[in-house]
Amino acid sequence: LCWISIVSAVSTIFMFAAWGFLQAEVRAISHLPVIRLTVLGVVLLCLGYIGLSRSGLLSKQGLLNVGVFFQVVVAFGFSMLENAVPHDHAQVVRGVSAVTVWLALCGLLIPNTPLVVLTGSLASASMYPLAHYICAEIIGYEPLPANRLAVWMVPLVLMAVWSYFLNKRIFAMQIQAQRAEDLGS
Repeated sequence: LCWISIVSAVSTIFMFAAWGFLQAEVRAISHLPVIRLTVLGVVLLCLGYIGLSRSGLLSKQGLLNVGVFFQVVVAFGFSMLENAVPHDHAQVVRGVSAVTVWLALCGLLIPNTPLVVLTGSLASASMYPLAHYICAEIIGYEPLPANRLAVWMVPLVLMAVWSYFLNKRIFAMQIQAQRAEDLGS
């Protein structure tokens, strides 16, 4: 799981830098403390998770359980960065949140029971509206109407549900492989 932490830290820094370089609107708000603290918080969380996993203080299952918290906090960080610039209420919602990709990665690459994956994925998906309302309050823009926010949420919830089913299938195959190995196949 350390490499997922490294990917998360590098992706956060790269996304923040690329968005700021490519979009004047992001550059204009990149000096805000909430934005800088979000990037710093995600990077420090990633480094902390690496340190915790290397320290040997937790069992593998303990690290996986902390990994669910890690997944949710990184999803919140990505959502804060995405919602730092106000959405245009007059424009059709296009694209999907980077959190959707994050949910797919976590669901497929972090080994856990299907129920834990579903819980972590749904909690991660719920970070998008939370971050949206926090950014609207702190930065001072009008939040999206419920229907527009729902359009952003649909891919997140779908990915959370699909992560559950994909993980359930992978988990079942792992159990079958373990049973075959135990029987000496």
